[in-house]
Amino acid sequence: MHKLAKHIVVRWAHLLGLLLMTGCASVPAVHEVIDQAPTGPQKIVGPRGPLSSAQSKAVLAKLDQQSKGSDILQRHLAIEQSLADAPLIAGNRTTILRDGPATFHAMFDAIKKAKHSVYLEYYTFENVESDDLKLADLLLAERQAGIAVAVLYDSYGSIDTPVDFFRSLTFRRCRGA
Repeated sequence: MHKLAKHIVVRWAHLLGLLLMTGCASVPAVHEVIDQAPTGPQKIVGPRGPLSSAQSKAVLAKLDQQSKGSDILQRHLAIEQSLADAPLIAGNRTTILRDGPATFHAMFDAIKKAKHSVYLEYYTFENVESDDLKLADLLLAERQAGIAVAVLYDSYGSIDTPVDFFRSLTFRRCRGA
């Protein structure tokens, strides 16, 4: 009976592996569109909704000017809009965070500035610390201030996270999934 159970587990593992590999087969073929110029007007969305054609052209002209004659912006737009059918969002900014301390400092700062809600997504969810403040204490303080707090974490990646850490958050109405 033990050999039969092992055989069944091996069969299921193979089936799961095949299913995972077929899921990867649907990745878009970027090489087909990487050198294409954008076709049609570019969709740009601002904080108050879609921009007019004139506003979109002004944003693209400014971005094009900042790229110093490089065609990288146009190539990026072609890829984004042909593969993802997603508009360019105006007003975004990017900050390079080079290491854990810089990342946690920026993350804690953003959580402190939340006005309505905090949504975190983690693979390995831990009670990290930044500037002598632990993540659990910060989330609980935000929750006490009326900010909705929700955390999406991977149960496998967070398998070594102490259960008491999760209990302390859920007891005080921080949502986790």
